[in-house]
Amino acid sequence: MTKAKIMYKQAQCSGELMVTIAVEDKFREWIMDILETEGGIDYTEAEDAGAEEFGISQQTIGKYLKKMSNKRNGKIQRIDDNGNSILMLRTDTTPETTQYEGTTQPCARQRNAQGKFIPKEDKTP
Repeated sequence: MTKAKIMYKQAQCSGELMVTIAVEDKFREWIMDILETEGGIDYTEAEDAGAEEFGISQQTIGKYLKKMSNKRNGKIQRIDDNGNSILMLRTDTTPETTQYEGTTQPCARQRNAQGKFIPKEDKTP
């Protein structure tokens, strides 16, 4: 995004939205630092500690974590471990994998170095 587009978006945003954007960016840096140094964190602990650290609700932190752990391009993954949800850095980039009840099943499509899906081969004669 160019600087002009960012400035245009900022001019159109309310003050409250600008604070939300700034807090989300700081939260993302904070949680990534924890995951890189500690290897993982309990999901509920991440919600509670994040809410306390940044002065926002656990629900808002949950929204940020949900966005960060999406299966398409999320940087973190949520793993269920005997009833506890653990957050860890995503390590499964190629091929994309999905967690289903503790099993990893490879996706039919792979990603290139830029994270884009590689088109499926055309097998028509």
